[in-house]
Amino acid sequence: DERDDEERYARRSSRSRDDARRGDSREDRDKRDLTERIEENLDALDERIDKLSEGAKNESKSAKKKRDDLRADLEKRRDDLQKSYFKLKRQSGDEWKKFKREVGRAVDDVEDALE
Repeated sequence: DERDDEERYARRSSRSRDDARRGDSREDRDKRDLTERIEENLDALDERIDKLSEGAKNESKSAKKKRDDLRADLEKRRDDLQKSYFKLKRQSGDEWKKFKREVGRAVDDVEDALE
């Protein structure tokens, strides 16, 4: 939504000024941005999984199976993303560059699944 985009832009602009004052490296900024992106997606996944867990009264068996399959898929994606989140904290140098691409793709996949 437009307001969320404006808030994210304002946070990034403020962070950029703060980073420049602190002398943070590009790698530090990239890690922080990716960490925030992962956290946002983990929150969105949790919310979506919770909604799928509720179910509907008088739901057909096929609708229930479809909902359960989707929930299981999102739970797996959440678990994988959470593992990546913890690995992110330990990466540096060349490992970070490779890891950044891999995690970026995983986050993109999660965002696509949430749409």
